[in-house]
Amino acid sequence: MQMEKCNFREDSSYMYLMQKIAVLYFRQSDYIKAIDFTNESVRIAKKYVIHHSGSKLALVRNYSHLYFYYYAAGR
Repeated sequence: MQMEKCNFREDSSYMYLMQKIAVLYFRQSDYIKAIDFTNESVRIAKKYVIHHSGSKLALVRNYSHLYFYYYAAGR
């Protein structure tokens, strides 16, 4: 995968990319992958907020998405 070669895996752009990919998986009814990608986005968002004083809105959005993904997955 080309993204694995990228050196910017811990930045906000990568976090938002993971969030958008998760939404695409959700729309395809692949809830497990949607949850996995959102959890990766959460991990990066937490790190970003702590170390870079970033906005907490990304975390709120991720957790909101996780609610719907887990609900749709029957969990």
